[in-house]
Amino acid sequence: LVNGTLKSELTFKKNGYTIGSIPPSYTGRVDAYLAENIEITNAWTPIGTSSNSFTSSFDGQGHSITINSCADGEYAGVFGYVGNQSASTTSISNLVVKGQDAGITTSAQYAGGIVAYSYGATISNCVNKLKIDASASSTGYLGGIVGYTKKETIISSCANFAELVSTSSIGGIVGFADVENNYSPLAIDKCINIGSIKGSSNGNYVSGILGRTATATTISNCINFGERGCN
Repeated sequence: LVNGTLKSELTFKKNGYTIGSIPPSYTGRVDAYLAENIEITNAWTPIGTSSNSFTSSFDGQGHSITINSCADGEYAGVFGYVGNQSASTTSISNLVVKGQDAGITTSAQYAGGIVAYSYGATISNCVNKLKIDASASSTGYLGGIVGYTKKETIISSCANFAELVSTSSIGGIVGFADVENNYSPLAIDKCINIGSIKGSSNGNYVSGILGRTATATTISNCINFGERGCN
């Protein structure tokens, strides 16, 4: 992946056959995996927007993506906007996200180490080690794994090791779980936060696992070791 564009570092499969490249005009489902560790040297543009959501599967195979900066926009994360209502249609797994010691600073409204905005997805076995400072956004949502969820989202066996800084709605795993049409369940299972969580002195909703929820939420077998405080 280079600046949100799918490149040779990824091998794509469709209907069981390996394909070498996908033109930008292609709109079908493409399941992908990361073949090796990669570092993004330019400003990263997250994969997926509200008008062009990522709705396939991505398997990091235990490899890492290192991000040194993120392009300005509404979303900050490896994936910007993912999902299509159901957790069964989109999956992201086995990925490690890293950064330099300084991490990234963003004014994006939605920010997450793995996914900024989930509109229905399953995220499993992912680790975030990228420090994110989203304090420039006064109405933002920040999570170590996912910043904001709406529609069914399942997060399991994930960990955040990085420091997270914002004004409010900050969680070591998820920042804010919202509701739509009275049904947008969130399930978090076997997740751990070790990174420190820092909100503003007048901020609200700062937590080691889930910052804030407005929907039916199940949290099981999770633990927080990260410190919580205010800047």
